[in-house]
Amino acid sequence: MNPREYFGRKNLNLPIVKTLFVRLQDAVFGVFRLLTKKTLRQKQFNTNPYSMHSSGFFSVVLLLVLFVILFEQQSGLNKTNSQLERAKREALEIEQLSFERTLLEHNTDFLVRHFLDTALERRYTAEETRAYLSESLYNAFQNLETQNPSLQFFAVNVNPNHYNSIGNNSQDPLTHAEVWNRIRVLQIVLPAARVMTSVSFVGEHNFARVIAAQIQAGENTGFFIIPIGFEETRIR
Repeated sequence: MNPREYFGRKNLNLPIVKTLFVRLQDAVFGVFRLLTKKTLRQKQFNTNPYSMHSSGFFSVVLLLVLFVILFEQQSGLNKTNSQLERAKREALEIEQLSFERTLLEHNTDFLVRHFLDTALERRYTAEETRAYLSESLYNAFQNLETQNPSLQFFAVNVNPNHYNSIGNNSQDPLTHAEVWNRIRVLQIVLPAARVMTSVSFVGEHNFARVIAAQIQAGENTGFFIIPIGFEETRIR
């Protein structure tokens, strides 16, 4: 279920709680007025001004108990409202992280395809294509960081089987050299003077080093990565 849909519903039925609270408050003041009138009538017939009538004492105790109940009800209602608002805020932040990560994935796919098509139109060699792709992607990532202060690209060593541990590893600033080292370009000449060009993102020797980005939304943090093995192929 979508977090926005879930937290958008009135699951706690707060209008009913507030209505019951108002009715209980009205009942307390009604009892207070009734008992006050009764106590005043009893005092009119009480010849000893220093005596304490038992019903008057009971009225005070009852009012104190009811006021305590009202206070607890109000405190509980305020706490429930606070918890609900916090849950809504966190749900919206998590939804925003998911949206921005998906958008970043689509943008990266588009950029790789676009830069590869441009390199093929210019008839670049494999090494020229690699240099052009690495420089173009690095500049594009820098522009995205400038446009979105909550986004930060970096390079990091990860276990390809457990990408979710990325936040615990040491993060290095993303450089043009890092992007260049992650890209491999393979060109194969086909019949009829056609060329197949394949671009892939690789790790480094015995460990997986990837291009990643940290996304911040309020108090929540998410991560985007270009996974090992990501590949794009064109035939021209």
